[in-house]
Amino acid sequence: MVKKSFLYTLCFLLLFLIEAVFRPITVFGVSPLYVLCGTVAVGILENEKFGGIFGLIFGLFCDFAGGSVFGSQAICFMFVGFLAGAISDAVLSKGLARTVIFTEGAIIFFNLLKALFAIILDESDFIQILLYILLPKVLLTLPFSILIYYFIRLIRHFSDRNRERKRLW
Repeated sequence: MVKKSFLYTLCFLLLFLIEAVFRPITVFGVSPLYVLCGTVAVGILENEKFGGIFGLIFGLFCDFAGGSVFGSQAICFMFVGFLAGAISDAVLSKGLARTVIFTEGAIIFFNLLKALFAIILDESDFIQILLYILLPKVLLTLPFSILIYYFIRLIRHFSDRNRERKRLW
């Protein structure tokens, strides 16, 4: 359990650095949400506690690095990770399709909430927010959610296989 948590932590640190520091892919100043993809994948593949804890901790890291309201991403990521794990345990399906759908749905939902607040506070244009923020973020995150899912699954498989090997001895 400690080894698995350590490997997940290293994975999330890498995802955080890619999202907040390096930002290799941007369109209109928008980049994919790597940490959210990892949070959903951990929540679905492990359980709601892992998803919620990693979402909270690395959501706080993203809040420290970003210019959004402090704590907003932490609460959103924690909620998404917990909900992904709870729904996955209830439905008993831990596949790639569920992870991608849940990730994209979370991005759409929370960015629509942000857009609503931006429209209310700044009187921004909804169509511009939709075309220049929401759509690129959804399209950019889609392939990375697949890659991150398989990476998290590889970590889970590697750590579970070592645990099984130790039980045999």
